[in-house]
Amino acid sequence: MKSRYGLILLYFAWIPAAYGQNLVDNFTDPIADDFATTSTVWDAVWAGDAWSTALNSGLGVSPKTDVDGPGQFGGSADPFENALVAGEATWRDYSVEGAFYAADDDAVGIVFRYTSPGSFYLLVLSRDVMPAPDGQIDHLAEPQTRLYRISQNTVVQLLDPIPAVAYVSGSLVPQRVRIEIVGTTIRGWLGSGTDPIDTSEQPLFDLNDTENLTVTAGRAGIYAFEMGEEAPGTYFTRFEVRPMDSDGDFKTNDGEMDTGTDPFDADSDDDGIIDGQELMWNVDSDLDGLINALDWDSDDDGLPDGLEIGITLEQWHPDTDISAGHFQPDADGGETTTNHLNPDTDSGGVRDGDEDANRNGRYEPALGETDPNDYSDDDSSDGGPDGDADADTDTDGDGDIDADTDGDTDPLNPSDAGLGGLYGGQDCNCTSIGRTTGQWFSHLLRSFLFGK
Repeated sequence: MKSRYGLILLYFAWIPAAYGQNLVDNFTDPIADDFATTSTVWDAVWAGDAWSTALNSGLGVSPKTDVDGPGQFGGSADPFENALVAGEATWRDYSVEGAFYAADDDAVGIVFRYTSPGSFYLLVLSRDVMPAPDGQIDHLAEPQTRLYRISQNTVVQLLDPIPAVAYVSGSLVPQRVRIEIVGTTIRGWLGSGTDPIDTSEQPLFDLNDTENLTVTAGRAGIYAFEMGEEAPGTYFTRFEVRPMDSDGDFKTNDGEMDTGTDPFDADSDDDGIIDGQELMWNVDSDLDGLINALDWDSDDDGLPDGLEIGITLEQWHPDTDISAGHFQPDADGGETTTNHLNPDTDSGGVRDGDEDANRNGRYEPALGETDPNDYSDDDSSDGGPDGDADADTDTDGDGDIDADTDGDTDPLNPSDAGLGGLYGGQDCNCTSIGRTTGQWFSHLLRSFLFGK
């Protein structure tokens, strides 16, 4: 029961969808002079420049125009909004990183949370000309980096221009820029090289845009201003967007906000199982109005979920608030586990929380406890042998008698009459096959988490 299971992949099959990359592109397909017109992923914000992957023979994507105006941020798109964007308008918290080579000295950057020409963020770097918030063009005496928020067609410069910091023009090493945005917090890094930027190093800036009320979600992309040189020119060679998981629980911030769990608390219900490893996390198994990731007792048997799968104090996650009273460390180190989504693991007619009377996770027959993994010692209280419900007994009063072993509803759940409830007809007083299946889930989860 404590071996590793190959089928563990079935349990965690949803993690790539919930935790995987949102977008990665090396701009090698399609190879086209009007890239945005041909691409199924990217859109040009300004119709005057569809960018090109043909200028550099497929090495990357380049802006085609070198015009610097007239224009302004907000309103109808013009050269000030010469960007390619991709992704979904619903993206909120994510990181975005781009790598590029620059043969010119003008403006290049990253767009994020873009929904329209009048609503987005822009991190822009330049060594010569820089689009200004007032629609003018600033001619720089030295390299400079700026961060703008365009909101309801109004431009706000969010931090003082960072002097002497931009990119290296003509470098044979790719230049890199990275943004992480979580809520109203924005952090930015600049770097160079083939490897992603190391975010453990000090960011170039770390600010809280508390005045932002509207630019809360949107697409991401690349930006250029007066950089449309002929080949080899300026071109982006890689762009990637990944969802943020601020609490490291294998669930994205966006996913947690959508389902009601806390993106900054790895164990929202404090049951000892982190949110992204809760089995059937977005299902309300006991029909109490709480999804499993928010329900410390997902099967309503009186035992905390973490206790049922055998989590000990040594395996306790720092985000599990023990003072909440929802986590009880397993007293026997996981030797006795039960199915935290089945209130009666052995289907003997007695809930797991009643069999483990002191609710510490250890089977203690000397204290009068029965074995939650053995149906034969459950007292059916019908005058018959333990674990054998009387033919006329209907424990939960739902009209499905307990002894109907050909069905699959729960003898302790009156809401599943005639339905395929947690057991999937009639109330089920299951056989040893049913008992093994009941234990399988908890041991499967424990095997993945702790290797035992």
